[in-house]
Amino acid sequence: MKCIDMKLNNLKTQLYIGIIALGSVLGLSGCQGGLTYADVPETVYSEAGVSSFNIKARELFENKMYGVNWDKWADGYIATVIIGGSSEISWTNNTGSNYTLEDGTVVANGATVKLRGEKLEEENADGPDGKLYVLKTYALSRATFQTPNKGFLFDESRFSGDFQLVDPVDGRSQKVILPVRTNELIGELNLVDTYACKVTPQDGAPTLGVPGDFTQSRRYLVENTTRRPAGVPQAKRLYEIRITFLP
Repeated sequence: MKCIDMKLNNLKTQLYIGIIALGSVLGLSGCQGGLTYADVPETVYSEAGVSSFNIKARELFENKMYGVNWDKWADGYIATVIIGGSSEISWTNNTGSNYTLEDGTVVANGATVKLRGEKLEEENADGPDGKLYVLKTYALSRATFQTPNKGFLFDESRFSGDFQLVDPVDGRSQKVILPVRTNELIGELNLVDTYACKVTPQDGAPTLGVPGDFTQSRRYLVENTTRRPAGVPQAKRLYEIRITFLP
């Protein structure tokens, strides 16, 4: 009798679980059929702005960096450094003569200035709203790259051509200055609302975040992808990155 009772109880339990599972599926289906969505705030669906931007130089160092504590060379190390954009950069005029910036400011030979990119707005029929949003910046023509920490040092015997170690000791230093390769720069756009928008390169512009050619102006379309009320047009902005490389 005990065996029969146990089998009956197991059967009842399985039937009960099956009924609950079926009810859950039917209930879920019914909920999905009558879903209502909360309105997305206008401040979200109307946003297509860029808060800041940066231009970075990138360098791959292969067997040029010595690991002091490991007594061996690092096979590969990729370093990036900001050379322009919204972040402030410092530039020293070593051209041998005065240099005039685009705003008319004269930088004397040997003088150092602080520069930062700016955002401008221009009337332009190519833009979704008849406007072009320009991200304009100066960029360094030489970049200072640094090892991850003091345990790694660049070795001058592993470099050739145009390079300069910063304050070297016995031919090694944590920093090296190299020419910037303008066709291998990394562009970054920081959106006001990253979750609400997407960015699409225009007219062959390089993908943001990976090395690309910025020797000419590059355009990017920012589109808001969130839900919006019926009849409300999608928020879009066309941005153009313009770089003036310092001598």
